[in-house]
Amino acid sequence: MRTATRRQLAAALLACAVLHGCAAATASSPSAKASGKTAAPILAESIPEIPEMSAAGHEQLGDLHTGQESFDRAYLEYRESVRLDPARASARYKAARVLLRSGLIPEAREEFAAILADNPGDPLALLGMGHASVLSGDPGAERLLRDALAGDGNLWQAHNLLGLTYAREGSSAKAIAEFNAALALNPTEGSVANNLGVVQLRSGDLEGAVASFQQAIASGLRDPRAANNLGLALARLGRRDEAIEAFRQAGTTAAAWNNLGFALLIEGQTEAAIEAFQKAVEAEGGYYQRAHDNLKRALGTKATPTSSPTPVPAPAPKPTPRSVKPTK
Repeated sequence: MRTATRRQLAAALLACAVLHGCAAATASSPSAKASGKTAAPILAESIPEIPEMSAAGHEQLGDLHTGQESFDRAYLEYRESVRLDPARASARYKAARVLLRSGLIPEAREEFAAILADNPGDPLALLGMGHASVLSGDPGAERLLRDALAGDGNLWQAHNLLGLTYAREGSSAKAIAEFNAALALNPTEGSVANNLGVVQLRSGDLEGAVASFQQAIASGLRDPRAANNLGLALARLGRRDEAIEAFRQAGTTAAAWNNLGFALLIEGQTEAAIEAFQKAVEAEGGYYQRAHDNLKRALGTKATPTSSPTPVPAPAPKPTPRSVKPTK
């Protein structure tokens, strides 16, 4: 809070204090009026000026707003921290991270570049630049992330981002290696386990995918995609009872049956898919249209085996890599 604002607050507190003092004198001293005496006023000089918040205080307040996902307020607090202490690298980095989390990639790049101009080779700034490059699809992401790891080999986030880069390129073996490296550094990061499972699922390692998705959920990842991905892997293994339970973790019973039907349909198990879609329709009247559309497509597939159905999952159990947001 700026000095002027704090002076206004002090004045308001002074007014309240004077009023409170007068009321107290009237209540406790019945002879005050009779004697003509009044309570001694509280002078402004008796209230010391409240000092301006320190750079560390503004940074801590920014952390609080970041935790509440109030990114606009967090950014203002970090910038105020930097204004008070231009050498405060931690607040500058956090301000850049907030911009990145808000989708302001060019602005985040500028902030990270400013950090690197003062501190060449700073691992966190290189990580931030690498993350921005991954999000924008720039080819220089790999180099930036490797440079970040060269400066700090404990940056599991860099390994995760490299894994996402390789997965996007279709290099499954390299992606799996990076995700495993990230998990070796941070075994409880569920988003990395989910990303690993996605690549394993796409590579045909269904058992490995099931284990990874289960690890992601056990780690506390609150993302319905992990449960849907687990259901899809289980369905492909023929473990339908377990699959429907996994799908239920991500949504309603009707959605679970619909997703199971979708998974079975893309595996060519039309009869079983039809049964699942019927159960979805029966489970929830409000869900009727979506499940019924898939049911009609499944029946159409049964009647015309050469057709190419395009079912509408809800939500799609198709595995989608989740980009983890590196921590501060």
